[in-house]
Amino acid sequence: MKNALRTLVLFFVLFAGSVSAQTKIGHINFQQLLSVMPERAAATKQMETHGRSLEEQLTALQTDFQAKVAEYQKGSATMTDIVRSTKEGELRDMQQRIQNFQQLAQQEVQKKQKELFQPILEKAQEAVKNVAKDQGMTYVLDTSSGVVLYQSNESIDILPLVKVKLGIK
Repeated sequence: MKNALRTLVLFFVLFAGSVSAQTKIGHINFQQLLSVMPERAAATKQMETHGRSLEEQLTALQTDFQAKVAEYQKGSATMTDIVRSTKEGELRDMQQRIQNFQQLAQQEVQKKQKELFQPILEKAQEAVKNVAKDQGMTYVLDTSSGVVLYQSNESIDILPLVKVKLGIK
């Protein structure tokens, strides 16, 4: 994927001379833009709070499991085979529930992250698009991706313009 993108950029750079003199190219460090958006800080805080809540629940489950394992180990010598087998089954079931909780929590975190950050990403992309249109640009390259092979002084950094468009100082 990266190689295809690099090939595309290389093709663009090599054949840029044949493009009309009116082609305006801008660039932006999109990651830097996202990092200064005020909505990002609020979303990050919500993610941290949500993550801590899930971690606390997981810790409680693990603590309960460890206590039951210790109880089992303490009394296993005096247990009958049927009681020992039942307790071991309960411990396996509990361990499986903990693993399921971890998987579901991870999925929930990813879902929450998308829910919180997707609107921010879309807002930033829309602002870049609007600034590019306002400036009459044909292309805007993202310098944070590491794919830009060359950037001349004639390329316009639109980060300051996008920040203004978004009301970020």
